[in-house]
Parts: sequence; C-alpha cells; structure tokens
Amino acid sequence: MAKNKILVALAAILVLIPGAISEYQKLPNGKLQMVFCNVGQGDAAYIKTPEGQDILIDGGPNNKVLDCLSSHMNFWDRKIELVVLTHPQSDHVAGLISVLQNYQVDTFLTGPEGNKTEEWRQIEKIISSQKQIKIANPSRGDTIKVGSLVKFISVWPSSEFLADFGPAVLGASTTRDVNDFSLVFELNYKDKKALFAGDIPNSLLSDLDDVDLLKVPHHGSKTGLSKSFFAQTRPEIAVISVGKNNRFGHPTKEVLEILDQIGAKVLRTDQDGEVVVEW
Repeated sequence: MAKNKILVALAAILVLIPGAISEYQKLPNGKLQMVFCNVGQGDAAYIKTPEGQDILIDGGPNNKVLDCLSSHMNFWDRKIELVVLTHPQSDHVAGLISVLQNYQVDTFLTGPEGNKTEEWRQIEKIISSQKQIKIANPSRGDTIKVGSLVKFISVWPSSEFLADFGPAVLGASTTRDVNDFSLVFELNYKDKKALFAGDIPNSLLSDLDDVDLLKVPHHGSKTGLSKSFFAQTRPEIAVISVGKNNRFGHPTKEVLEILDQIGAKVLRTDQDGEVVVEW
C-alpha cells in the first residue's frame, strides 16, 4: 500500500515538473524579448524587458493575444506595465478588450483619436472605469522609459499634427483617416533599434535612422508606399504581421521586392507563425 502511495506521489511530481520548467523559462533571462504574436490579420507585439517589465503594442483582431501573453508571461504575473494602441482600428484594438479585462495595466499610450466601433466604445468604458490606468498621447520626440534599460522614442505623430487636440485625450472625433495618427515608436536597447510603425502611411515619415528591426507598416500594404522609407530605415530584420490568405493581398509584391533589394530578412506571421526575436 505504501509503495502504491509513493508511486502516485512520484507520478504527480512528474506531471508537475514540465509545468514548473515552462514557468521557469518565462522568467527574465537578461535579454530583450520581442514576440510578434500570430493573431491573424492584425497586429499584436509582446515585449519582455531584461528586467522583467511587460509591454504590449496593439492587441490584434481577436482574443488570440491572450494565448500569446500566457505563453510568455508567468501565470502569477497579471500586470502589464505599458500597453500601446497605435490606432483604434479593429485589427489592432479588439484583442485589447480582453487584455484590459484580465490584466492590470499601468500606462495606456494611444493617439487622441477614436472611432465609432463597438470595440472602441468598450475600450473607452473599461479605461474610464479603471482609474489607476494612466493615459498619455505621445508626440514626436517624447521618450518613454520602461525600467532602466529600455526606452521608446516617439517618431509620429508630431505635436503640430495633434495641435487641435488637448492633453491626454481618449476618443476624440476626427475627419482624417485614423491610420494617419498611427503611433510610431523607435525602441532603443543598448546599441539596438527597432521601429514599430503601426499602420502609418510611410510617406508621412522622414528623417529616419537605420534600424535593426522594422515592424513593417500596415501588414505589408502598398498604401502610402515610399521607397525612401525603406531606404532610410534599411532594417536587417523586417517583421510582417499578417493573416494567412487574407483578402487584402498583404503583403504586396511591391513591398516584398523592396525588402529583398535592401537585403532585409523577412519574417511573416502567416508563414512563420509567432515570431520571436531576442537581443
């Protein structure tokens, strides 16, 4: 009888060990980890800093972002230090509803613009009910530090572009295309740079630096395509967050050809699944 109890106990330990190893692997490892979640036709990027802070840029079009977060965050970690919504379109914002419902968020960065979709109305309702969330509308030149090692430098929009809005606005109306407001950030870590470009028509951007990694704007669309944008950034790695067999034909042949010409290594969520880059 005692032998059977020992065997049962050993079996239980063996069942627990893989889970414990999995949770240990999610702990900070001294590197910057960037995860481009496979959420279909949309954007969601999770970043774990070397010091263990959690950052989420966009939430994708569905709840798949929760699977991505649970794969890379420990089950007891229910706080995300920084959430960035590049712009309030469904393929970027819908997944943030469940994120805000399931995680404590310290700071929420977004443009001042909103829209009339049900997803955006839910986001506004949740944020207004959670008074601890700090809201900010960054503009070009603003620097956001996350811990002591990682900083985001705002590249777009400019303060002139936002002149008609007041400070820390959430959901203001505008007649412009919300893609024009898309937040664009350069992530700096040691000697590495990554450019997160949302869905910005890249013809709006100028005076850009070389970057090591580019999150390609608008899922590889040719909308607002500017060869000078890619010539200026010259990324070593270009990540395209895009859905398999999507109806928009993303990424376009034109964008892929330009990336090939500048020698960028292209990684695509529709072909590669979840994309993980560590520095």
